[in-house]
Amino acid sequence: MNSLGTDVILVIEKYLSGAINSSQFQEEFIAKMKTVSDLSDFEFDVLDRLFAEVNAFCDSPILKAKLDAERPNWYLDEKELRIAVLGAIQKLQQSPDAKG
Repeated sequence: MNSLGTDVILVIEKYLSGAINSSQFQEEFIAKMKTVSDLSDFEFDVLDRLFAEVNAFCDSPILKAKLDAERPNWYLDEKELRIAVLGAIQKLQQSPDAKG
């Protein structure tokens, strides 16, 4: 993974460590993903899926309840976002492209 991809991983690690909250993570992750290049197909697939999940995060429980009424199981709350992020980082760490 190139240095831009590493920047994405750093944002993920900041979120998982509690250094930034879910809303900050959403903003930073989306911004970093717009600059990523030179990812392997596997890394792209994992991060692209996570991008969609991050995009579906709704930090307002009231708004999420309204949105869920229109489109059930589409939007994510903080717990669901954290689960998605953990799953993505675990997949990336198991990637044949992972270094370590």
